[in-house]
Formats: sequence, structure tokens, C-alpha cells
Amino acid sequence: MRAIRRKIYFVIVMLVAAVVVSVAICVRGNHLDTHNSLPIDKEVVIDDNGASRLGGEKLFKANCTPCHMMDKILTGPALRGIRDRMPDKLFEEFLLYPKKAVSTSIYLKNLCAQYDNMPHISFLGTLSKKDIDAIIMYCDTSDPLFYAKAVK
Repeated sequence: MRAIRRKIYFVIVMLVAAVVVSVAICVRGNHLDTHNSLPIDKEVVIDDNGASRLGGEKLFKANCTPCHMMDKILTGPALRGIRDRMPDKLFEEFLLYPKKAVSTSIYLKNLCAQYDNMPHISFLGTLSKKDIDAIIMYCDTSDPLFYAKAVK
């Protein structure tokens, strides 16, 4: 009975998160277009693809915070230091094709099991490779104060 209540709670939280994200996107006047609403600051570029931690922070806050925080577990795991836990390609595949990635990765299967197999939202058509790289760089920051130091 407890497990059923817990699953119902997680489903409700996911639905509320989806509604909040949808409303936020609609209020901005664009639909799932992170490229125009969240420009990447070119002065903080740190990789060859033009992805930046500043852009990653904006994208993270717009797309990930309903379920994830950097250093605290919500309905999903904390994401700081994601590169220590999985390769970039696997994380990218998980963001774009979550069911496929979970079916091919023991790590992701175990991780999802820890969160009652809560489904992950697919960002296919929402996030570009550059956007995902920026989010990974932001999440890879091992020093919580890096952002504050980098922007000064």
C-alpha cells in the first residue's frame, strides 16, 4: 500500500512539474525553443562548441529544476559532478531517448530503480547537442562557488 502511495505521489509531482515547465515556456511566448529564450553568454565560452557554464545554468534552471537540483535529491538525483558518474554520450542519450538509454545501461537501470522507475522526460526537439553540452558543463562543476567566481 505504501509503495502504491509513493508511486502516485511521484506521478503527481511529475505532472505538476510538467505543468509548471509548460506554463513557464508559454509565458515566455515560445514553445520549447530554448535557443531564443535562453541565449548563451559568449563571454563565458569554455569549449570549442560554444557551450558555456553560464548558458548551462540557464538551461538547467529552465529544464531540469522541476525534478533535480545540483546538490540535493528531489524526485531525481542531484546532478553536480555528473561526468564522474556517466559518460557524456550516455547522459545525452538519456536526455533525448530515456527509455532506450535505460534499456541499454545497467547504471541507468539501477539509478531509475532507486527512484521507483520514475519516467524521465525526453528533451528530443527541445535541447540541442550544444544545449546538452552546456548543461553537462554546468553540472560538472565540482566547486559550488565556481559560477560565482567565474562571473566576477
